Amino acid sequence: MKIYSLSAGKAKQARLKTKAVLAFVLSLMLATLYGCGSDERLPGSETAGESDPLAAGTPMFYVQRLISEETDQLNDPLRFVGSARLMMKERASQNAKETNLSGRVYSGNYDVRDLDVSSDGQFVLFSMRAPQLENADEEEQPTWNIWEYDVENDALRRVIPDDITAERGHDITPRYLPTGDIVFASTRQQKTRAVLLDEGKPAFANREESGRQAALSLHVMEEDGSSIRQITFNMSHDFYPVVTLDGRIVYSRWDRYARNAVSLYRTNADGTGNELLYGLHSHDSGHNDSDLHFVKADILPDGSLYVLARPMNSTSNGGDFITIDVDSYIDNYTPTATTNGNGPAQTSITDHVVETDNPLSPGGYYSAYFALWDDTSRALTSWNQCRVHLDSKTLPCLADNLDDPAATAPAPMYNVWMVDYDNKTQVPVLKGEPGFYFSDLAMATPKEVPQPYYDDDSLTGVTDGKISAATYIELKDAQNEEAVIHIRNVYETDGWVHASYPNWSNPSVSNAEDRPARFLRVIKGAYEPPRNVKQPANGSFGLSNTQRMKEIIGYAPIEPDGSVKVRVPANVPLMISVTDKDGKRLNGRHQNWISLRPGEVLECKGCHSRNSTAPHGRYDAQADSTNQGLPAGSSYPGADPAITAPFDYATMAEAKAATTMDRPEDSMILNPDLIYVDTWRAGSTPDASLMLQYSDMLSSADTSFYTAPANTNCNPWNARCRITIHYQEHIQPLWEYPRDNLASDGNPATCIRCHNRTTGSGNPRIPSANLELTGEVDGTNGVRNRAYIDLFFADVEMVADGSGGVTDCTQEEPRLDENGDPVLDNMNNPITDTVLCPPTLAPVMSSAGAMSSPGFFDKFEAGASHDGYMTPGELRLIAEWLDIGGQYYNNHFDAPDN
Repeated sequence: MKIYSLSAGKAKQARLKTKAVLAFVLSLMLATLYGCGSDERLPGSETAGESDPLAAGTPMFYVQRLISEETDQLNDPLRFVGSARLMMKERASQNAKETNLSGRVYSGNYDVRDLDVSSDGQFVLFSMRAPQLENADEEEQPTWNIWEYDVENDALRRVIPDDITAERGHDITPRYLPTGDIVFASTRQQKTRAVLLDEGKPAFANREESGRQAALSLHVMEEDGSSIRQITFNMSHDFYPVVTLDGRIVYSRWDRYARNAVSLYRTNADGTGNELLYGLHSHDSGHNDSDLHFVKADILPDGSLYVLARPMNSTSNGGDFITIDVDSYIDNYTPTATTNGNGPAQTSITDHVVETDNPLSPGGYYSAYFALWDDTSRALTSWNQCRVHLDSKTLPCLADNLDDPAATAPAPMYNVWMVDYDNKTQVPVLKGEPGFYFSDLAMATPKEVPQPYYDDDSLTGVTDGKISAATYIELKDAQNEEAVIHIRNVYETDGWVHASYPNWSNPSVSNAEDRPARFLRVIKGAYEPPRNVKQPANGSFGLSNTQRMKEIIGYAPIEPDGSVKVRVPANVPLMISVTDKDGKRLNGRHQNWISLRPGEVLECKGCHSRNSTAPHGRYDAQADSTNQGLPAGSSYPGADPAITAPFDYATMAEAKAATTMDRPEDSMILNPDLIYVDTWRAGSTPDASLMLQYSDMLSSADTSFYTAPANTNCNPWNARCRITIHYQEHIQPLWEYPRDNLASDGNPATCIRCHNRTTGSGNPRIPSANLELTGEVDGTNGVRNRAYIDLFFADVEMVADGSGGVTDCTQEEPRLDENGDPVLDNMNNPITDTVLCPPTLAPVMSSAGAMSSPGFFDKFEAGASHDGYMTPGELRLIAEWLDIGGQYYNNHFDAPDN
């Protein structure tokens, strides 16, 4: 039973008018209360005595920060606001003595945030940033550092003592781990920098996907600031960690790619078991279905998780504190597959009606909440109560005042209160100042110690024992640093399985050609450098700025039962796609980055469609897979009986990994090419092999014309394999390649012979299908050439200009004045302007992927106009390039400078 029980919503509404008046009166009394010593009796306690931590001299800590004139944005956590201070009060009462702790370190305009108290109540962590340097670039400014206050010895120290190491990145949102280590969010990106060096690039901190600032990743260090290691690898921010009682870390992740939302994730302290926990489809759960995101997670004494729920952008720096039943729900109205319920999972723990989309929220806003672990229902809260500004007066938020169209919200005024939810009392503790808010509150009281978690504890989680000891050692080796992904059934989407699945999964009933899903493609995000390291020219990213640069890591064949088990690089952000035999992505583009630690095995039950709210991304929230595998020693229906299940519930991919190839588990190694060799037919002719290789791409033996996009680590494959496709280097040559098989006049044919605005002799003409595929760069579209523009953008038809030349279609358009009336000349005739005709030519390609580009691929189908013009390998290259976004470049350092 949760001790922080709440009144029902209707009861809240009924009390709203009375509470608004009472709260407003209380605020007017604050100045008087601060001088009257009214704390002899504390909320929820008997007369003050040594048994109550509030009366026993237990210090209280708070951070007061300036409310900036700029909108507070969750996705800008590194911003320096200034005018902050960390204060300690001897106890949580109005007239207790105060000490400015941060003022012992800095004077002037510095910044402070992020309080955490150790489980024994003896130490306090916080983040602090030194005063800004005048006329210095952001890269030259002091960084956020983590500090610790020793309560007993009244001593402050920077956790990382060395200046050079401390300033290597921004460090914020620290939390104590039960092992004595500290988990925190940092831009130092220790492991990411090492991966970049392995890739032959400078060791920089990756920019988050909007390109504004370096991305925050979770790191862990020892209490003396040593042994710093990176444990998460998102392409945007991971921040606000909290340790739950089971020893795992819950944190907020900004999913910038295609979502722009902050959801809750969970990981072990060594970075294994990293998964979505809650909220991916709950960002419309604010008041009136408004924007809502989840940050500043913490734990109540009963183990419940609570967060600050607020909009992405806020002018009040507040929201509402809510508990979330993450054990039973993955979204507000979506229970896990193993529980029953209709929701909501989210419940306010404040006793006011907070409307997160309303500047005049009837219940005001909250910015900080600290629960006391003392067997009471008390908590410290920072509350900006609702007030309205009317007729130059500040008034309470009564219904008439709120309904007045002239009502505006005055500057926020946060005060600190001690609230007792059981006894319905609210006592003022600290009077605030207009334009400031309390970002953090804490008391140095003991609390329950979470279960300690040590590196490598239950490393493979639910898949313990499903890789051999030899393979595990290989995966952990520093030269490899690999992990394993196992998907049980790619034909299962949100619990639904295609009716043909029983036939597809039986190799004696269906051929490989009959199965739609043939390969798993593994993709890695390309790390984005800061502008002082590299700033690519305009247009380098391609058509869609959302589709940042990406590299393909390799392919693995999908087995008849829809399973696939493959080794992948560890410590990098990955996406996966399922493709058909031609290398075209079958499902929607993966919307979330996944990462694994060396030696880890990620178990996936199936696939997920983008807009579905069914539980996914969290193993314990999903229903059991429809592919239950077979008992150990069993052979698979219609398959070679020599291949048997190596353990209970083993899929075909697990069986193949354990029993085939030159040595066990070689079949899990990725390949740069799409290669399928049948191993399943029992005593019959093997199924047809499939090979789409870069080495066989061109229709001529003259491969000097073309350079394959795979690097030297791809054959044989290792974790440093990168398939990096650039339009100018790898796609444009396909239009210019001389094809002997298409020669009709004694000269090899090229695409640009027909798709060109000039003939071979230089005479003007309209390109075939009005599509120009020349590599000319005219400068009006940055680095992009004419072919790229014509392929991706709606275009104006080209026409003869009447003088033997070719030009874009134009038309006459009446000139209009500011009122929309025709402009006339001195003869009262309408004046017209020559303008381009509206675009009538649809794009041939789409950055949404190959399946969204039928205008191109349909031309090459059997019997179509361009049948045989390109090889299957060439079409595969174009398909995979479109599937990852159709970028102009996929390596920042290969792109020209801006």
